[in-house]
Amino acid sequence: MLIHRGYKYRILPTKEQEESLLQCGGNTRFLWNYVLKINQDYYKETGKFKFYHELAVSLPKLKEEYPSNDGQRIGFRGSPSSALRKAVIYAEKMNRLTTRLRYGGDNTNE
Repeated sequence: MLIHRGYKYRILPTKEQEESLLQCGGNTRFLWNYVLKINQDYYKETGKFKFYHELAVSLPKLKEEYPSNDGQRIGFRGSPSSALRKAVIYAEKMNRLTTRLRYGGDNTNE
C-alpha cells in the first residue's frame, strides 16, 4: 500500500531575506505583466504570438533598463535569472492558452 504524506514547513526569514523575497516576487509579477502586454499587442497587430526565445532575448535589455533597486520600484539585479525565465515561460504559455480560448481555433505561429 502506497502512503502519500505531506509536510508543512514554516520559514522565518530575516528582515533582509524577507525584502529579497518580496523584491523577487515583485520582479516576476512585473515581468509577467510586461510579457503579457507585449504578446497581446503583437497578437493584435499580426495575429501571431511571440514565443519564448523572442521574449527571452529582451531580458538583458530589461535588466539594463531597470538596473537597481536603489529607490526604484523595480530592479532586476537582485532576482535570480531562473525565476525571471520561468515567469516569461509561464506568461507566454498562459497568454496563448487564454487567447486560443477567447478567440477559438489554433492560433499559433506557422
